[in-house]
Amino acid sequence: MRSQILAFPCLYLSAFLLLFGSIHWHCANASSILLNIPDFLRQKNEPIELPSKRKPGHQAANWTPWTYQPFCIEGASGLSKKYCVFTKHHAGRDSMSLITTPEVAAKTIEYLADDPLSIFLSPKQKDKWSWANRPYGVTDIPGKGKGVVATRLIRKYDTFMIDEAAIAADIVLPNSMTHSKKVQLFERATSQLINPGIVTNLSRKATVGGNVVDEVMLMNSFDTDVAEVPHMALFPYVARINHACRPNAFVMFSPSGLSVAIKAYHDIQPGEEITISYVILGKTSADRHDGLKRWGFTCTCDMCSASRSEIATSDARRKRVENAQKEMTDAWRTGKAQKAIKLGHEIIDLLEKEGLTPMLTEQYVILARLYLALDERKEAEEYSELALEVLRNHGFLGTADEEWDLERLIRSFS
Repeated sequence: MRSQILAFPCLYLSAFLLLFGSIHWHCANASSILLNIPDFLRQKNEPIELPSKRKPGHQAANWTPWTYQPFCIEGASGLSKKYCVFTKHHAGRDSMSLITTPEVAAKTIEYLADDPLSIFLSPKQKDKWSWANRPYGVTDIPGKGKGVVATRLIRKYDTFMIDEAAIAADIVLPNSMTHSKKVQLFERATSQLINPGIVTNLSRKATVGGNVVDEVMLMNSFDTDVAEVPHMALFPYVARINHACRPNAFVMFSPSGLSVAIKAYHDIQPGEEITISYVILGKTSADRHDGLKRWGFTCTCDMCSASRSEIATSDARRKRVENAQKEMTDAWRTGKAQKAIKLGHEIIDLLEKEGLTPMLTEQYVILARLYLALDERKEAEEYSELALEVLRNHGFLGTADEEWDLERLIRSFS
């Protein structure tokens, strides 16, 4: 059984990377199992009008395990890459279309049978899970269009939403195809889904002469790695959740990058809107607003609507965290370990004041490593346990009852 350690937010680990080198943390590695790619995928020809999906009882064709024969188009002139639509209808679940190269599609095959519930939930939680009795609903939100609201109490750290990608496309696709070819791929990918409306009914950033699916992907997709290749993935239920700079929930990716779960940062009351952050946590107000330009709206969450003095205080703390991380790195590299430790404690204090709990893991692990380097094992184990507590609460250690200690934690971050 593959490791179910879930995708850790490595974007928070810049200071650790500078202090201790490369990080090898989160993902179960894709195996080297390769699809026996049909000859037509290797030939350079025009897009083929392909037959409809296999009928019940039809003998499996050479495009197994895909529900439809892959639909392929050559990349732009001068590029050797070929992009294809690979669609899979999951028994008793939704469907997914992958727009990628045959090589990447081959590496995703081992994940197609994965049950997202088994990835994100413990056996006890899985037994209690109900797709029909969800603790949230989609409704109109003033000034935001649609949004997701809790319909009953959602407890802190509960996993309350699980979603699978409806469409995942290679992130370089828009620059590798003419617009008309890209539209062909997006339209084929959508039409082959069990319910194309889960994509076409989402909000979109309308453009003159634009394609509906293209605009939906632009407005709603997440960046994710599929077989270690960057892709943009559309999770149709998660796409309904609006942004907040201090959200009450967060996204957790599976090792495959093709399914996600939403967990609560704290108790979410009935009637409260569920929010996630569309941008990296810990950024200043100006950086957050700049990052949100992609979605074409100005954030009016509580943080962005606060008084000027409150925003200035928050920004000052966040800038200080960034500067202190650099100072801590310099202190460590110049042999000033005690100064580095002092700066680490300062950063923790600032992060706590800003409510940036997920970012504490980085600092706890750094302090554990620093104390261990000074042979102060008691303090190292203390901060190791604090790091593990955050990781465990946020679900990044998976659902299995595995033993973690200081040495294993350090190895995982080195």
